Amino acid sequence: EKRLIDDVRAAYLSLTKIGCTGCRYCMPCPNGVNIPGIFSVWNSVSLYNIDPNRDWGFIQTRDNGHGADQCVACGACESACPQHLPIIEQLKCAWAELTER
Repeated sequence: EKRLIDDVRAAYLSLTKIGCTGCRYCMPCPNGVNIPGIFSVWNSVSLYNIDPNRDWGFIQTRDNGHGADQCVACGACESACPQHLPIIEQLKCAWAELTER
């Protein structure tokens, strides 16, 4: 049973794009970017193969000007992140993948 749990954990982690826990320490973004929301959708798209254009949260983020395209790389989010995630770089990757679908 322990091996099965380890195998499931490994599979889950291999499909997770970023280890953001959604703690929101990076918020509020001075430019209104919905950082944890974008990362959550990015992980869901990878884990469950969903279409981001059918995700209400992503649609609202995109259409209301809270997307990663608003990021000016000020670094406020990265200095506040307790996980020390490369937020600026990963936001660019996430936004490119989510908006190309």
